[in-house]
Parts: sequence; C-alpha cells; structure tokens
Amino acid sequence: MDSLFLKASEFRKLPEKSGVYRFYDIDKTLIYIGKAKNLKSRVSSYFLNNNKSVKTLNLVKNIEYINFTVVNNEHEAFLLENNLIKEFKPRYNILLKDSKSYPYLVITNEEFPRLIPVEHILDDYKFIFGPFSNRSLMNELLEFIRKTCKIRNCKYNITENDIKNDKFNLCLEYHIENCCGICKNLISKEDYLKNIDKAINILKGNLINIKKEIKLKMLEASKKEQYKLAQRYKNELEAIFNYEAKSIISSTDFKNFDVFYIEKDENTIYCNYLIIRGGLIIFAKNDIFEDILEEDIFILYRDKYESESKDIISNIKLDINGYNFTIPKIGKKKDLLEISKKNIEVFKHELKIEKTMEIDKNQVLINIKNALNLKKIPYHIECFDNSNLQGTNPVSSCVVFKNGEPSKEDYRKFIVKTVVGPDDFSTMKEVVYRRYYKNDNLPDLIIIDGGKGQLNCAIQILKELNIFDKVEIIGLAKEFEEIYFYKKSKPVILKENSQELRLIQYIRDESHRFAINFHRKRRSKNFF
Repeated sequence: MDSLFLKASEFRKLPEKSGVYRFYDIDKTLIYIGKAKNLKSRVSSYFLNNNKSVKTLNLVKNIEYINFTVVNNEHEAFLLENNLIKEFKPRYNILLKDSKSYPYLVITNEEFPRLIPVEHILDDYKFIFGPFSNRSLMNELLEFIRKTCKIRNCKYNITENDIKNDKFNLCLEYHIENCCGICKNLISKEDYLKNIDKAINILKGNLINIKKEIKLKMLEASKKEQYKLAQRYKNELEAIFNYEAKSIISSTDFKNFDVFYIEKDENTIYCNYLIIRGGLIIFAKNDIFEDILEEDIFILYRDKYESESKDIISNIKLDINGYNFTIPKIGKKKDLLEISKKNIEVFKHELKIEKTMEIDKNQVLINIKNALNLKKIPYHIECFDNSNLQGTNPVSSCVVFKNGEPSKEDYRKFIVKTVVGPDDFSTMKEVVYRRYYKNDNLPDLIIIDGGKGQLNCAIQILKELNIFDKVEIIGLAKEFEEIYFYKKSKPVILKENSQELRLIQYIRDESHRFAINFHRKRRSKNFF
C-alpha cells in the first residue's frame, strides 16, 4: 500500500512541506511533474483556482491520481523536478522537456583548464558541478571564483609552446583582475593548477581553509587602514557564506545507489525505497508490510523495480550476500537517508489520518450535528457549487453524500437558463429552486459553497418553496473555512484537521470538482 498515491479529490491530504508532485491520468500514466515549496498549497491551486490557462485546464481535466516525494527545501525540489522530467518526459511538461535545462559549471580538460558555464554536459569535461536552479547565484559564484582564483575564461587553446612563442596578448580580463595572465607566463603552470584546485574546493564546499585565508587578509588590510581592500575581502567572505553549490538531489559525486529506510512498529514495517542513478533520484516508493522479514522486502523491491546496484544506503544492515550496505553518519549519503526518513514520517502521518477517517462514519456525522448545533444527524447531505469563466457557459452542481459517503448516482448538474453574465447570487437561486421545487427527497443538511451572499439567496428560495423549516442549511466560505448560519453574524470555524471539517471539506471539494468538469465539457462543446 502506498498512501502517497492519492485520488485527485484527496489533494487536501498532501503535507505542507517542500517536494515534488506527480499527476497521473485514469490509466495511471504519468502526465505532469511539478515542484512546490508547499505541496498542499501548490496542488490545491490547480483544483480551487478558476483563473487557469487552456493548457492547465486541460491538464486538470485529466488528473485522476497524485503522487509526491518530500525533500528538505525548495531548491532541492527544483532540482528533483528537473531530474524526473528528463527521466520520464511527461507530456504536459513542455517547458523543461523541450531541451531546456539548468546550467552547470565545468572545469575543462585542457592543459590550462577553464571554469565555464554550460547547458549540456559533454564527456570531455574534467569536473562537473550543478545543476544550478538559480542562474544569478551561479553567476555570482562564477564571478567570485574568477576574482579569487584568477582562472582564465578565454576560448584560446593555450599550450606551454604557445606561451614560449609569445603567441597571445593580455586581455581585459587580466586588467580587471579576473585572470592571472597565464598566456604571458605571468604565473607558473604549477601555480595555475593550484588555482584550479582552489576553485574545485570552493565548488565542492571545502571552504574552511579558504575562509580562514580570506579572513586573515581582511584583518591585515584593516590594520593597515586599507579599507577598500578589506571591504573587498569582506564581500568575498559573504559570497562564500551565501554559496549553496552542494545539493543532495543532484551530484556528480554519486554513482548508482539504492536507499532503503525501514521503521518497525510491533508487527508492522514501514518502508521507503529510493533509486539513485548517476546522482539523480529517479524513483521513490512507500509501502507498509505485516509479518514479513526486512530481507524479503528488500529482495521484493529489487526484483520488482529491476535494480542492479550493489551499493545500498540504509538505516539497517541486512545479512544479504553480494550487497554493500552502508549506514552513513555524515555527508551526502546521510542527507539522502534523511530524505528517505522524512518520506516515511509523512507516510505514517497520512496513514494515521486515514485510519482516523475510517472510524465509524456515524460518529463523525454525530460530531457534525453537535458542532453545528443541528436538529438531527445529517445522514443525507447535499452541496451546491457554481462554475463559469467570466460569465460564459454558467453551470452548477449538486453532489449528494449519504452516511458520510458520496452517492454519485444522485449527483445532479444544471445548465443555468435564466442568468446572463457572472451572477453567482441569481445562479444559486435558480439551481436551488430547480432542485427543490418538487419538495421531494429533502436532505438533512444543505451546504452552499460560498459566504453569506450565496447562503441568503438559497434561504430565500427555500422560504418561497415553504421548506425552510424542513431542512438545515449552511454556507462554507473558502478562504478561512468559515461556516455561516441563518441570522448569525459570526461564523463557526471548526477545529483544523478535525474529522468534521475534513468531511465537510471533502463534500465541498467534490462539488467543486464535479462543477468544474461539467463546465469544461460544456465550454468545449460550445467552442467546437
């Protein structure tokens, strides 16, 4: 079981953490990959925001399932998104799929190497660093290294023989102190290669000795009252402290690994499995098992996902011949294990919520009755929502829940007939009238997706039909999940993450989804 694989209507279950989300169609084919600083907020915007492009509307129409992976921060989500898009090439990821990429910094494999930015990696580069999700950060870093290490960036193929023959002239880069003048033999080859090593240490994050050296130079310049020089060294130090070149999501230091994280709870085993290829996370999976050995789970994963790597990063050491199990204490491997652990924590949290929601639905309905001070338990709930695009093709939906579960055979959709333009109030009057004018099969509770305005319009119609005293009705405002009642100035706000609120949100979101889907079909039909 993988609780990170959710139905589209369950998008509110996503955690409020940084990560990457994946959308699947009805056949569970991957159609889109995206990044998010806040997974719940970002994914919710697809389903709750009406101001979307045609491409996005078409994407949302095809979303049936959601999967996600949690990482440490937005920067790592940025890089993981890039890796996964290039690996799986979902059809809706046009921007990153069509050869666009994040830049790298590379050390060329020349007699006198250069440090240059590139978009695409070639086999003849000596060292590769990146990719960089922030180009301005990369450019600042490149400028800093050139100022600090004086590495050339000209395109000449410089050799020792060329230098002896005095083939080149000093260029502007030398005069602005970005180059050491190697072409004029102003520095020895040995010292130049030391500068290259210094640049590599900066890019690898080995900055302790470099920071000490710059700090001493800054203090020395300050003592000599060379304040401009001291300020330059201070700026260099700040550039180093702001530098975040290392990323555990994409690193050329990594080869091929599998990450295997296990947590046990009595007879239950929670497992996260990551596949790392060429330093990239290309697969993530969460599962729950009972009455099975950890070794059997490991072999199951390896066979199912056809992994051939013999190097395993794990929090436990398994007694399996032919594999190199590592339990890292520090470094990038430890960081990868922490990502795996974080996904387990989210997985367990989601399972806990699911189990809580699976308790007696009757008790949840009783809690709603008590929390909202209703006259009776709302076994039969109906919810209304309107949908239009700048007033065009207005439609409405009415979804029905019985005993806390959707009763899809009772869902209703309305093509608005008497309203012209974007008028939610008049639309609500029309659809509520059309639903209840026969005065049959009345619900215990009516939910209006909207605030006081829409609620009052619905109440007006119920009074005209002489059924206002036979049903109970509330309005649910989206922004702060405020629940409005007839003739009560202050709304009720249910406790966040409570079973009562989650069920009401589920009903509201289902009505929104149903209305949006009907509106799209209606608009497409009229367009053609």
